[in-house]
Amino acid sequence: MALSALATKVCTREHDIPRTDISEAQRSRTVTALHHNHLPRLAEHGVIAYETTQQIATPGEALAQIEPFLSSPGGDQSVR
Repeated sequence: MALSALATKVCTREHDIPRTDISEAQRSRTVTALHHNHLPRLAEHGVIAYETTQQIATPGEALAQIEPFLSSPGGDQSVR
């Protein structure tokens, strides 16, 4: 998934707003946090593979191990 698309999904969940209401500042802060902090850490543990140059995240081998513990705030078990 492209970093920009992931940031949009994170913003909508984090702020509980539709994608049309996301401000550029919110999106920019989320892109920065994901790119410099969260995605490299997840990649370090094999949860995702993150291509920093292309800014693309894909599922890693360790994702299956933690997937049973992931759920969205609305109770939907799918976080992808």
